[in-house]
Amino acid sequence: MANYTVKVLTLYKDLCYTADTSIDKSNFLYRYTCAVPHRELEPRLSQFLVKPRFEGYALTEQEKNSAEGEPKGEISKSHAHTIGSRTGIPAGRYLFLQGFMPVTEIPDGDDKENPADKTGQKKRIHIYRQAAEHLHTEALWKEIDFYDDTVYIRTLKEGRAEVFQLFRKITAGKTD
Repeated sequence: MANYTVKVLTLYKDLCYTADTSIDKSNFLYRYTCAVPHRELEPRLSQFLVKPRFEGYALTEQEKNSAEGEPKGEISKSHAHTIGSRTGIPAGRYLFLQGFMPVTEIPDGDDKENPADKTGQKKRIHIYRQAAEHLHTEALWKEIDFYDDTVYIRTLKEGRAEVFQLFRKITAGKTD
């Protein structure tokens, strides 16, 4: 298992995504449900990421502000994930980690765009689940509570490398 550094991250602005396929597809978002019970000490790895949902591709600030008929770069607070054709990660405090996808695990072709929806992605999902398990373990260790069962996985390119980031919203309270 990879060794990840877990941080508490405050997003001051929503990270907005869209299903519009005409924009850059190198930064995309999935939303999963974590089926691990609160404070479970010995969860099954398969429980960490269930019910995948593709949320879309990242909008730049210019794209957020130029979309007609849409609010200017903000996600509805009453619908935590969607507004109009947009989805994303709402502003807030998150337990966060980042990892690099091993080059041998990056599939060829269109699979990069929708990793959870393609066959042959078991290794990628396994890596994501290990990272989600690491977030869970860190939360237990530091006595941090998650706000809900949502896990966001953001994938982006940094140079030639593929980076993945996991976000789990946390409640107010102890974070050190």
